Amino acid sequence: GPTFQRLLENRDLNHAETLTCYRFVISDRNGTVSLEESSPMPGAACHKIIEGDQIDAYKLDALVEMGLIPQPDWLLVDTDGHELAVLHGATQTLKGIKGIQIETDPRNPDVPKEDTLAIHEALLEAGLVYEASYPHGELGVINVLYVNPELATA
Repeated sequence: GPTFQRLLENRDLNHAETLTCYRFVISDRNGTVSLEESSPMPGAACHKIIEGDQIDAYKLDALVEMGLIPQPDWLLVDTDGHELAVLHGATQTLKGIKGIQIETDPRNPDVPKEDTLAIHEALLEAGLVYEASYPHGELGVINVLYVNPELATA
């Protein structure tokens, strides 16, 4: 789609030759899904994953296990309501990271309020601890930083 094409163009414009881009979603299951776009404009947010067969979906754990990507040191998760599914598909990977910044949006009507607590619990279960919160913008969006105290200083 246009968003992935824009990503490739930005990579090239910034001479980021070492950056590898993939056209798939990270989720809590391996398979295929349809991505319902909120807008056809590049960079649009709040897309939804629905059942279908249009794009590949992978657990982050599976990608690391297959050797498609290395075990990451740090993660940034900004998936506009799909954060919990990303975490559920990354239970082993989370145990080996130094830290994660995850975006939460308590005012997003598509995200159940209990998901925010479930995100926190999933990160604690992986051995990560809350470090800080960084509100940004006027929409109530919050970036939350969790670190692994045993790995973050290494």
